[in-house]
Amino acid sequence: MYFIQGKNYSSLTPEEAIAMLTSGLDSALGQPPRPETVLACAGRFIEQLKDHAFLPQLGPAYREEVRKFCQPDALRQKLEHELGDNPFSVRRINYREPQFEGWRPLGVVVHVTPANAELLPFFAIIESLLVGNINWLRPSASEQGMTIDLLRAFIRCDLTDQLANFVAVVPVETTRLSLLLTHADGISAWGGDTALEAIRQQLPGGCRWIPWGHKISFAWLQPDAVNEESLLALADDVCCFDQQACSSPQIVFVDSDDSAVLQDIGGRLAEAMRRRHARWQPLMPDEKAAADITRAVAFAQLDAVFAGADNALLAGDGWRIIQQHT
Repeated sequence: MYFIQGKNYSSLTPEEAIAMLTSGLDSALGQPPRPETVLACAGRFIEQLKDHAFLPQLGPAYREEVRKFCQPDALRQKLEHELGDNPFSVRRINYREPQFEGWRPLGVVVHVTPANAELLPFFAIIESLLVGNINWLRPSASEQGMTIDLLRAFIRCDLTDQLANFVAVVPVETTRLSLLLTHADGISAWGGDTALEAIRQQLPGGCRWIPWGHKISFAWLQPDAVNEESLLALADDVCCFDQQACSSPQIVFVDSDDSAVLQDIGGRLAEAMRRRHARWQPLMPDEKAAADITRAVAFAQLDAVFAGADNALLAGDGWRIIQQHT
């Protein structure tokens, strides 16, 4: 499904979509929306979110997350924190030199987003819209339509009717991605090293490259707040993407120096893993990943034997927890 200029299109070809997107591009680039326009739209949007008949497909947790993100005060604070007060005014920093400085929109930003964070595409576009960019989203192939629903609902709260020209969802095949990139001033892409490198190779000259690669992800547990429900949810997060995504923790920190507390929570987490692991399709590690796992387990066991480390290995069918008291 394509979403262009505030409307859904189910039968466009990539070439037809590009023609629609570029028809008024020069005009839009010359008249970017002011931050106040986006903030006012966000304010009306979160008021609508109070009505559960508005975007009924949005679950309670997602609804609350979207509501918090789109708070005008929060968006304004983010803008001022990153770009300063009144960032788009032209200022003379040093009156002894004939130089003026000010922020300006980058232009057309193509967002290539992942499958493992459903709200991320919407949040990324709102942030980019706030600074006046034109935003073309190329979503994951597994996108189920939530992003289009959110964006359509958001821009319908714009009384100026300007924002519709600055947001589009263009689900082109990977092999046709160059059609979008040709017109881009910046490309913001999420993914692994291989996927990011494949996109980077297609960048036109002068295009800003904004990669978001894999990062270390962790969970932090407060012992007095841990319960069965939270541990089952943590096990689901770990197993869902096999620790290959920023939303799938690779490390779990327990906020306690008590070995008994660590052992208790470790055992309860192991039970949660035993109960939830079979619900998810496991990712078979390649040779390098398997070697890394073997090395980590071996070092933990050697530390326990030769250095007296308070380590333990909790393992089941297809999963393992290396418990370390550090």
